[in-house]
Amino acid sequence: MSDLFDRAPGQRFQDTPAAQADWAADSATAGRPAGPDAPPPRLAVERYRVTRWWVPVLIIVLVAALIGAMVWFGTRPPAAPSGSDTPTTSTTKPAHTPPPGGQGIDFGNSSSGPKGYWEILGYTWDDRGVTLDCRLTVDKGTLRYQWTALDNASSDQFDPAYSSTLFSGTLTAGQSAEGTVRFNKPRGATLVLLADNRGYAITALGIDG
Repeated sequence: MSDLFDRAPGQRFQDTPAAQADWAADSATAGRPAGPDAPPPRLAVERYRVTRWWVPVLIIVLVAALIGAMVWFGTRPPAAPSGSDTPTTSTTKPAHTPPPGGQGIDFGNSSSGPKGYWEILGYTWDDRGVTLDCRLTVDKGTLRYQWTALDNASSDQFDPAYSSTLFSGTLTAGQSAEGTVRFNKPRGATLVLLADNRGYAITALGIDG
């Protein structure tokens, strides 16, 4: 107790618990404005928090994108109808067509036999018979051919003359042959038959007498 009275007047209560509490309070409030409206100490920390500036920017970008999408979907032209709903027209060109002034016919309906096209390009009558200009084209298989003529009036049958350049022969797929077929017969309407090598008729074309 004597120690307390030996101190200077300003130092007598410096180390007491009450004095230390007052000093801590003064240190905590140092630097803050005094008065009843002074903010609490925690506000001083909040002033140094980082502001999240990108949050409002992100909101603005999302809103702009939403508005742009609504405008685009509202103003784009209607989609074209699908192919299944649109009628289409197509034309299939025949594999062969008859020549101008002549006639032609497809042959070979059998699944196993040769297939192709026979054309009579023209024909000429004289006092001894008729000469035909013919062309054979084979698209599939092998054609072994010969000819026969049948007079429409008498039903007589005639074989081709040996002077014919297309008398008989063999053609395979992709090949074509053109030549003459001569029949020595009376003039008149005639049915000309394309036959196989066994003599069986494959198809026929008629000519006038």
